[in-house]
Amino acid sequence: MGTPARAHDVKGLEHELRESEPYVELVDKTLENFRLQTPDGKEYSLEDFRGKVVVLYFLYSRCKDECPLHSLKIAEVQKQVAEASLSEQFQFVAVATDVEPAEETANSMRGHGERFGLNPSNWIFLYGGPETRTAGIALSQEFALEFTPAGKDVQLHGVVTHLIDPDGRLRARYHGLDFDPLNLTVYAAALIHGGHDGSENPNAGGGTGFRMPGWAALTGGVLAVVFLLAAAALYARERFNCRRET
Repeated sequence: MGTPARAHDVKGLEHELRESEPYVELVDKTLENFRLQTPDGKEYSLEDFRGKVVVLYFLYSRCKDECPLHSLKIAEVQKQVAEASLSEQFQFVAVATDVEPAEETANSMRGHGERFGLNPSNWIFLYGGPETRTAGIALSQEFALEFTPAGKDVQLHGVVTHLIDPDGRLRARYHGLDFDPLNLTVYAAALIHGGHDGSENPNAGGGTGFRMPGWAALTGGVLAVVFLLAAAALYARERFNCRRET
């Protein structure tokens, strides 16, 4: 296990993450608003989640290889968030990159959350709908991620989990499936309660400075998070060949 982080503000925690989490890429990027829909036609935009941390990831709904494992990883994070009593301040968003006929894609998307233990109270699955079947792939490119159709029921792609702050800015990319979920959860909680410079986030309620949930606090006000040390490179598992089982 790694050395406990002792950062008292977001910048300090970011420094600890750079040292201790080899799969994280910290960024600070303005995102364009997007509008997609659920398989049942309900529309959502990024603006709809303003004031919450958004954990966003892309997947090919027909994939039977790495994409299901990605959803299981997201379910781990979602469970930690619930245990920290932060569920109402998080939104988990999966975006389908399927380019097949929309009705087939919608059917493929239905039931995904239940299969992988994702709580629908703050998790949704979105796609472009009947009019814009390539919307998921187009949006993935805005996040510097490529999904490339490579034959029937096959897409080549990377696996990245994106963390968006309550102001709608992309703040981190977690590459692959080997990152420690606690690192994402703790950094997200810091963004909720602290903002980039350690000042209070007005969406987080009263109090001053960067405050972490009770399970991550130590006596005397010193914050400690145990980080898992990993030996693999930052961009491990960058590209996968996802194939649908016959």
